[in-house]
Parts: sequence; C-alpha cells; structure tokens
Amino acid sequence: MLLRGEVRGRIWIDGQPPWFFTRELTEEDIGMSPRDSLRGLLGDGNARVTVSMEMRDTDYGTGFGTHVSVALTCDQEESSVREAASIATGLAEEFVEEAFDTARELFDQTPTKGSN
Repeated sequence: MLLRGEVRGRIWIDGQPPWFFTRELTEEDIGMSPRDSLRGLLGDGNARVTVSMEMRDTDYGTGFGTHVSVALTCDQEESSVREAASIATGLAEEFVEEAFDTARELFDQTPTKGSN
C-alpha cells in the first residue's frame, strides 16, 4: 500500500485550445522511502489533500499560463495531513514551473501571439 497521488494540469495560450494533462505520482515523485514511511502517511487513506497553483504571463488579458493541481491521499491524523500538504505544495511548485516553461515555449511558437 502506497501514498496515492495525482497531478492534473492545464496549459493555455490566448486564442488556442487548452492542453490538459493528468499523471499518477510515483514514489520517486513524492520523494519518500522506504515504503514504511509511505504506509505510515497513507494510514486509513480517508483524507485527501489538494494543492493548486497557477502562473500567468498576460498583457491586457493576452498571453499564456498554466494551472496545476496535486492531490495526495493520506490518513486523517493532523501530522499526516500536514506532511501530505507540504509534499503536495512542493510538487505543485515543481509541476507549475515546468508547465509554465512549456506554455512560454508554445506561446513563442504561436504565429498569432499578441493578436485578438
């Protein structure tokens, strides 16, 4: 039994359809080992912690951005929820920055950038 997690994200560029992605998190992503640490955090698995972050680069509403949501399942003990929230926040920061870099690259390649 492992800590369960998922990342969902959206990249948008003004005038283009959004790109969506979903990914299950692995032990390596979560950065916890050995497995006993993960089992301890998961416990009964009845709590879910979700952290969302967004980054935008816009000028009068024209531009690009990304939104990422990281959800982790853990037990209901306060210490586990706090630990899961801390892990989810760190992961959300990483994923939103990666997605933002991708959004910037796509925006720079868009021939209609800056037009309405």
